[in-house]
Amino acid sequence: MCTRRASADRRFGSRRPELGYPAAVSGGPKAAEDRARWAQRASELLGQVVGGKYRVERILGRGGMGTIYVAEQQPLGRKVALKVLHSTLGDGGADPEFQKRFLLEAATVAQLSHPNIVVVHDYGGLEHDAAACYMVMELLEGRTISEALQLDGPMQPARALRITREIARALRAAHELGVIHRDLKPGNVMLIDGPEGELVKVLDFGLVKVMRDDSEELTAEGRFLGSPRYMSPEQITHSPMDGRSDLYSLGVILYRMLSGECPYAGDHAVQTLMMHLQQPYPPIAHRTGVTVAPQVEAIVHRLMQKEADDRYASAEALIAEIDALWPQLSTDTLPRSGEHVVPRVHVSEPTPSLTMGAPLTAPEPQSSRVPLLVLIAFGLLAGVAGVAVVFALVRSDPEPVATTTQPAPTTTPDEPAEPIPPEPAEAPQPTEFTLTVTSTPTGATVWRGDEALGETPLSLRLPRDTEPVTFSVRLRGRRSVQLTQGASEQDVTLVANLPRIPSRPPRRSGGRSGGGGSSIKTTR
Repeated sequence: MCTRRASADRRFGSRRPELGYPAAVSGGPKAAEDRARWAQRASELLGQVVGGKYRVERILGRGGMGTIYVAEQQPLGRKVALKVLHSTLGDGGADPEFQKRFLLEAATVAQLSHPNIVVVHDYGGLEHDAAACYMVMELLEGRTISEALQLDGPMQPARALRITREIARALRAAHELGVIHRDLKPGNVMLIDGPEGELVKVLDFGLVKVMRDDSEELTAEGRFLGSPRYMSPEQITHSPMDGRSDLYSLGVILYRMLSGECPYAGDHAVQTLMMHLQQPYPPIAHRTGVTVAPQVEAIVHRLMQKEADDRYASAEALIAEIDALWPQLSTDTLPRSGEHVVPRVHVSEPTPSLTMGAPLTAPEPQSSRVPLLVLIAFGLLAGVAGVAVVFALVRSDPEPVATTTQPAPTTTPDEPAEPIPPEPAEAPQPTEFTLTVTSTPTGATVWRGDEALGETPLSLRLPRDTEPVTFSVRLRGRRSVQLTQGASEQDVTLVANLPRIPSRPPRRSGGRSGGGGSSIKTTR
């Protein structure tokens, strides 16, 4: 199970322990002194007015480079989240370009006007501190994906895909403006109960880019930007990045929503990073007690490809894939974006089994209470889930079932008695199992001997006591992969990762071979 960061204090106004101090602050002989200096700096703003209209009321959390407060916007009386970032770190001094870069990035982030992105109201520099800048954002009522998974466990596929689609909509809007999130994780996505259903909000857009570029971050602080469990391979290796890096992180989030676990979770951060770079994709279908349709697994698998070229080309392409799959998830009406589904249970009918349809839940007893409201402010910095929350217990009464009084039926003496139906015979034990063959990328042809069976993802029925059968998965421009499947009592999913066939470098015309030939380097 992916371990959550230290939870925020759930009492409004209580201070949360310091979280996420970078190596230069959290370790070494001066660690206590550094933390005391940061705490003193954070407390100095209490009661002051920032930007001429935001009166600072209390601290919600602190991180390595800043503090987040709850403030009141005057004269409107509106509660807002005030995030103050500092360019100094330890004894490194102030970064003279920090404020310029911050204001430029904040202006870009403020343009992200989208229903799935947290609203940025204002930003600027502190009047009395040239080394600090602030950003004002909306306060949200809800809980993060991390909190939802911890409280409720893995999600139904339909709900997980709907949330994924909403996050992809936010990414699409950001990527169109050239903004890459670079710290997308469950703690940075809020789930909010609204009058029309569950709303998804992505937090902390652009903050990672705001603070420092990658090279400065590594030399100044000795740490990576981002969260190791959700970082893309190109982000880990500091290779060129685009929006597809965010799609990889979104794939990890979807994996965790479906399985309740992170795909890669080492004993320490470096081990986790190496797993992202080197270990093959661990299929969700292999997790104990988790059942996911092959088409859903294929989406996660493609999102989490090591090479960006093997992922979806854009967030728009991912949205289109989910939309195409959506009708197959259930024969029932599925929730649209933002639509809340309340299951109805009728006494006269058996409760339908839970399948891959709408995220149904068992009805609550009338006396039950469910935690519904969490007042939360957003993550502080890269690698810091800076939040402070308040739980309010709101009564959840089940919808009353209308009852009508039926008149007593009258019977006719000549009316024949209704025949008693015979007892149903026991269902025979299945003699076959389903073998699903998928690949990365999809669309490969599955062969058994000289017979082409179809394209991936492909479902086949095999006898449970089958002899080992070997399949060949082939795709133009990729190396073929052999898969073998024997007898099984359960359904099986096989995943073929088809590596690219390196293209040969062009030969020089009129020159000798050898010496000066180009080489191809592949970074995974």
